[in-house]
Amino acid sequence: MDIHSARDRETRRGNADWFTGTVWQDPIIEAPAPARIRGARVSFEPGARTAWHTHPLGQTLFVVSGIGRAQTQGGPVRELRPGDTVLVEQPGYANLLPLLRLAGMRALAVPRGASGPDCDALDRIAREHKPRAIFVNTVLQNPSGTTVTMATAFRLLQLAQQHGMWVVEDDISRELLPGVAPLLAALDGLERVVYLGGYSKVISPSVRVGYLVAHRDLVRDLARTKMAVGLTSPEIMERIVHQVMREGRYRGHILRTRERLAQAHAEVEARMDEAGFDLAARPQAGLFLWARPAGAEGDVSAQGANALAQRASQEGIWLAPGSYFDVDETDLPWIRFNVAYSLDAALWRFLRKA
Repeated sequence: MDIHSARDRETRRGNADWFTGTVWQDPIIEAPAPARIRGARVSFEPGARTAWHTHPLGQTLFVVSGIGRAQTQGGPVRELRPGDTVLVEQPGYANLLPLLRLAGMRALAVPRGASGPDCDALDRIAREHKPRAIFVNTVLQNPSGTTVTMATAFRLLQLAQQHGMWVVEDDISRELLPGVAPLLAALDGLERVVYLGGYSKVISPSVRVGYLVAHRDLVRDLARTKMAVGLTSPEIMERIVHQVMREGRYRGHILRTRERLAQAHAEVEARMDEAGFDLAARPQAGLFLWARPAGAEGDVSAQGANALAQRASQEGIWLAPGSYFDVDETDLPWIRFNVAYSLDAALWRFLRKA
């Protein structure tokens, strides 16, 4: 193991054959042969730029300060900034929010309704903040259970084109939907949409194998980044998915899963109606219901679900309060229920006395 401090590596001026203008390089990684890994912090003074060059094995760029502009031959100039603004749905996928924070992104919320993102709000926010991308959970959204309508899908793609945004389409639950729903990637032709899918919602929650579909040039960049930060996915998980798919029983498994979830929805909704819960939607499919207890329509600070979730945890019950799904972690009165686990008698005993 080699350990170096910043003082061990001298800053040097960039080679004039490689750069135009004044450029400074701080070596970080210079692995000895046969390794080919090299890394450096490169600082450009105003007006400086790199000469045209190639990287046969690929290159990964991280912008840590200022603004970066990168271009592949014949391609558009891509502007890169730390702290880029992106849009997320409100409520939105809980695990996405901390990932964006860790990446240094500034996340702004777009309200999610029964038909999908509020496109009027999206237009206003995009005009003011110039976001680089919006993350959308198209079908059976986590946590609300809602699905984007065709009208919303067309408007969303029009706004993405108008404002120069990428659309990251999280479509992990599509196979749980009995009917049909818009596919943003297909409507867009992969010009601005990055499509994400996977198998954790259908095969098993522990099977964390996913896939990405995007424009060829973007996929090339994403593949290099994936190799840099994660190298490979667990082979045993990939083999499980392969075996399930090739056995020929995958379609039947999906149909049976849909039937069981529809029955669970009916039973959980009946219990919620009896207990006076307010449901944001009744999807009758997928995993989730987004609901708030009776009397929770008042002041959010007084009626938030965090205290209820804390009391539930003391009784061995895990609830997902609305703050998990809010970009500002506001203590909302809403709770996400996974219908597959929401018929347990202990849960309803707790909720009745709570």
